[in-house]
Amino acid sequence: MYFKDGQPLYLYLLLEFQSTQDGEMPLRLLEYIILLYRTLIKSGQAQALPPVMPVVLYNGDTRWRHPPP
Repeated sequence: MYFKDGQPLYLYLLLEFQSTQDGEMPLRLLEYIILLYRTLIKSGQAQALPPVMPVVLYNGDTRWRHPPP
């Protein structure tokens, strides 16, 4: 994909493998995204911050009980 001005559009896919339930998972994912954005801003590599798609892959023995944010 490209922006209208011909610049490439990058999509970051954030994978978190989880074997136990964690009610604070949404906050942890947000923290990862913020750290990525800070790194891109400090390095001067980002003209526009890319979208990030966080995905949690849960493989625990019991059903995931925490609702999404």
